[in-house]
Amino acid sequence: SNVDALAAAHDTYSLDLLGFGMSDRPQAKYSARLYLRLIDDFARQVIGHPTTLIASSLTAAYAAVLGARDPGQYPSLVLIEPTGLVRRNGAASTRGEVARLVVDAPVVGPAVFNALASKRSLRYWLERAYVDLEFVTPELVDIYYRAAHQPGARHAPAALLSGHLNLDVRGAVRRLRQPVMLIWGEQAVETPVEDARGFLALNQGIQLTIFDPAGMLPHDEQAAEFNAVVTKFLAEG
Repeated sequence: SNVDALAAAHDTYSLDLLGFGMSDRPQAKYSARLYLRLIDDFARQVIGHPTTLIASSLTAAYAAVLGARDPGQYPSLVLIEPTGLVRRNGAASTRGEVARLVVDAPVVGPAVFNALASKRSLRYWLERAYVDLEFVTPELVDIYYRAAHQPGARHAPAALLSGHLNLDVRGAVRRLRQPVMLIWGEQAVETPVEDARGFLALNQGIQLTIFDPAGMLPHDEQAAEFNAVVTKFLAEG
């Protein structure tokens, strides 16, 4: 795994953000600000020394913002297919808010969320995420299914659907001066590899590595290559 490989030479922490993975799922006001604070508090209070952030997708956007705010605390970043290049427009935000209300509603919400988090829906998403469908095993679908059916599981995804977790990272990316590695899968569907050019246009100091074949989870689909590239990047930093 990524964690085991990186932990061979570095103190390594693997976080499940509140409301996702195997973390607690309280009924709270989930927002980008909340997650920025939780990640930053963990780095400062639990780790207690400068920390490289390695994150994917939306969490990679949070890592970019934290790195721009305090490069001393976050002296290098590994960003895997981050989001956040374009701010959501008003119409999209309105549709997202409607989706949040539907999913988080006390009566309708559980039924809607259960449909979105059915094994069939989860398998469909995973088959879009991976190029090599041999990764999409019944065991993997079961892991995602169990995570999505804990008490309170729909609250954080409802905030995600509404856009409340999104960040516009363009300003932060421009300000990054520490070593930054950007990693992308050549065949990524939801976050196409063309998006990488937008990050490079904002900051020419970013180092881009593209894995092929790989989709939206290159750190899993090409784990050995990912671990080697990141280990080398950390040694050079």
